[in-house]
Amino acid sequence: MAKNARRAGSTAAAEATATADAPTGMSGWIKVLLVALLLAAAAAGGLWWWRRTHNPYRRWAADRTARHERKITRRFERCFGGATADAIRHVSSEVRAGRMPSAFATCRGAVLTELVVSPMDFAGDLLRPPGGDGPTRTRERDRLESLGTALAQLQRLVDMLPAQGAPSVESRERLATAIEDLAVDVDNESRSFQEFARAVENSAPSLF
Repeated sequence: MAKNARRAGSTAAAEATATADAPTGMSGWIKVLLVALLLAAAAAGGLWWWRRTHNPYRRWAADRTARHERKITRRFERCFGGATADAIRHVSSEVRAGRMPSAFATCRGAVLTELVVSPMDFAGDLLRPPGGDGPTRTRERDRLESLGTALAQLQRLVDMLPAQGAPSVESRERLATAIEDLAVDVDNESRSFQEFARAVENSAPSLF
């Protein structure tokens, strides 16, 4: 009888210990749920970071953006003191007024030739984008071609300037008009490339 009582007491004690160790009531389940949510958030954050760093579409667009900066933006900055339409229009106004900004005055020879070929040079970097060709790539290539044509016209007018002395009023006007037209092409190409880069990023499969 005493043995049975001791056995029953041991069983009751074990059950009490197990009950004490287990989550109790609603508060225990809330703790479990919070831990699960934290783990899920950490996993989602890790996936988001992996997608950003391993997304080939994003990496391709970032690489072409860097090349655009190097091959087009910096070359315009060297010749016009800036690569925006406003910066180029400022040069046009100065030329029309009979003043030659220093950056543009030294944009001759190999420096000017490098600028003239920059659109077609960059166009070669846009072959086989991830996700295939699309309307934004076609538009960007058309803008680059138009920009190249405007730069070639600018080069012809610059080459016609006298080596010594000030250019005539007519020469300055033709040159200023060509630079104004160039500013429009620069603005159009810049917008077109930004749209193209965004389109490449957005064409990534749902995995990314």
